[in-house]
Amino acid sequence: MPRRKNQSSASLGIRLDNPCHHFTPGDDVTGHVYRRDHAVGTNAHVTIMFTGEVWNEEDRTEHRGNIHSNNAWGITRTGIHRSVNTLFQTAQTLYSGSVYMPAGRREQKWPFAFTIPTRANGPLTGRRGFTAPTALKGQKQPLPPSYVLAVGDSVEAAVEYVLDAKVTFESNGKSYRHQALLLLNIVPYLARLPLTDHKLKTWYFERTVKTQRLLPHMHDAELTWRQRMTRLVRPNKVPSLACKVEVQAPGVIQLENHHPIPFRVCVVPVMGPDSGSSTQLGSVPQRAKLTRIRISVYSVTSIKVSDRDDSGTLAATVIIDLPVIEHMVGKFSSDTSDKSSAIEIPCGQDVVAMDIGTLIGLKIGHRAKGEYPAGPERQGGVLATVYPTIATWYLALKHKLAWEIALEICGEKFDIGATDDVVILPPPRLQQGLS
Repeated sequence: MPRRKNQSSASLGIRLDNPCHHFTPGDDVTGHVYRRDHAVGTNAHVTIMFTGEVWNEEDRTEHRGNIHSNNAWGITRTGIHRSVNTLFQTAQTLYSGSVYMPAGRREQKWPFAFTIPTRANGPLTGRRGFTAPTALKGQKQPLPPSYVLAVGDSVEAAVEYVLDAKVTFESNGKSYRHQALLLLNIVPYLARLPLTDHKLKTWYFERTVKTQRLLPHMHDAELTWRQRMTRLVRPNKVPSLACKVEVQAPGVIQLENHHPIPFRVCVVPVMGPDSGSSTQLGSVPQRAKLTRIRISVYSVTSIKVSDRDDSGTLAATVIIDLPVIEHMVGKFSSDTSDKSSAIEIPCGQDVVAMDIGTLIGLKIGHRAKGEYPAGPERQGGVLATVYPTIATWYLALKHKLAWEIALEICGEKFDIGATDDVVILPPPRLQQGLS
């Protein structure tokens, strides 16, 4: 089924009393259906329907045999597989009777009012639905946010909330019918306070640094020709330091949260006879610097198609890279030659990890200019939007957090990084008044 688009004309249109960028579950939606065109007729009916739907569609073309020959065993089969689930549907009859709108008269209006439901009709059960992440459990099946996915010409999926108005009447023995559509952007929220527990996940990475700069008073020294040659021909004579890099990354993120997202880093030297560290470095303090950081969010959309025998499996999975955080830390991203832009990271046996997220104000979906989310963010020149995690009928939207940092110890550089699942929660209720 094709994605619906706003449709309005002088024959019929929909106008909201308070048009805004987005609505939330529980909001009142008021407005009127209008017509400006001349109309004189009987048996007229003006209706409007408010519908929320989740749907997907997959176009599969199967080639069997030699498709380049005319033999009967060369077959091409094309099938359209689709699923539709109605989250809610409510209708109103705004007018019944005769219509008389002479040419040149001002437009005629019929008012309406709806309240957006706070949750979908019916439980999310059976093979049609996806299991919600742990961070979303405990809530009754909330309305998923408005969402659109298109992958070429083969896969489409959407969560749509539509006002559908119709007018029918008879005139001079003929029947007339006109339609108007208006899509609403629905953004769910969490009733609880802004998220403070980001379910941090701890990562450990072992690295070894070899350089004469590890020695006392040598941290910023320029190596001599002899020292550089020693590194090449007698590396076992070069001081080495084994260290463990500890990184704490979030497992849960909330859009529009005014609290920065925590992202913590520290370096712990590993000393001892079997550690690989040189004994003369046991009491020498070392310095570690963060010279580059990149954090990306990947959205993974999965769909189920109900009319297929294998509908219990994933029909399509799409991965989109949304570098929504990287631009916020760009001022800290640089080559190590720019010493002023590097961030010194705690390095020692009993140090506390530095919260880089708080230091640089790391956030996602921070509202700017009344838009939701902030931006939308740019992905290689293409506008992209960050949606919260969705688990509903026929469609699931999950996320992964990928991060990579570059560290430097005594001029020696190395990179570390990881990718893991992350749950992105809707905004807190307290911020829904912002627009």
